[in-house]
Amino acid sequence: MSPGDAVAGADRSALGRFEKSSFPGNDYSFVRANSSWTPTAKVNHYGGTDVVVTGHAEAAVGASICRSGSTTGRHCGEVQAKSQTVNYQEGSVSGLTLTTG
Repeated sequence: MSPGDAVAGADRSALGRFEKSSFPGNDYSFVRANSSWTPTAKVNHYGGTDVVVTGHAEAAVGASICRSGSTTGRHCGEVQAKSQTVNYQEGSVSGLTLTTG
């Protein structure tokens, strides 16, 4: 995507405009939501019912954790290590958390 491109929600309604992404080094994208979009505290379960988020905290090594992403879906496990680096063909991404599951 290019800055300014329109972004739609899962229901295909207008969500906002793509602003920026970064990869490698870190791994994120940023969309500036429009005024008619209302954020919800849910995580996509990818094949199951969305999970409602009721709070947040940084997970310590040994804590139970779930992750959700478009590439690998939703998985739960235990935090094994933090501040990890993964090397991709395009370059490294650092500051990641290693989990089981």
